[in-house]
Amino acid sequence: MTLWDASSISGGPIQTFESCIAATFSNSGTCFAALSTEVSQREILLYDVQTHKQDLKLLDTSSGPTGRGHAYSLVHFNPSDTMLLWNGVLWDRRVSGQVHRFDQFTDYGGGGFHPAGNEVCELMSLLSSFSFTKDMCPHS
Repeated sequence: MTLWDASSISGGPIQTFESCIAATFSNSGTCFAALSTEVSQREILLYDVQTHKQDLKLLDTSSGPTGRGHAYSLVHFNPSDTMLLWNGVLWDRRVSGQVHRFDQFTDYGGGGFHPAGNEVCELMSLLSSFSFTKDMCPHS
């Protein structure tokens, strides 16, 4: 994965990250989440955009391959960038650990955050990331 400065592309990349793939920037743009290139690790690596240093490593602690989702599906940040969702697992950056493991959403990595708040949205279902109750998600 390579980080570039859009205002000076001709200057070459700012930083190359050899051990990660499938990066997603946070909503604020201050960090990005990427997946380890080592598929068996099942971990999210969070990097600071300014320092290029790894801030946090979030491990999927399930035992062995689960068959859930896709190994390189994108990580999703909630609107305030405090929670992340990847392959049906919800993490809270403030406590550096898993908050909840949802049932498998889809075969494609499963879910994302509703842009209006702290709900996890998957196809037509809305799951509150606090109470984990299932309601209907409005059509877009």
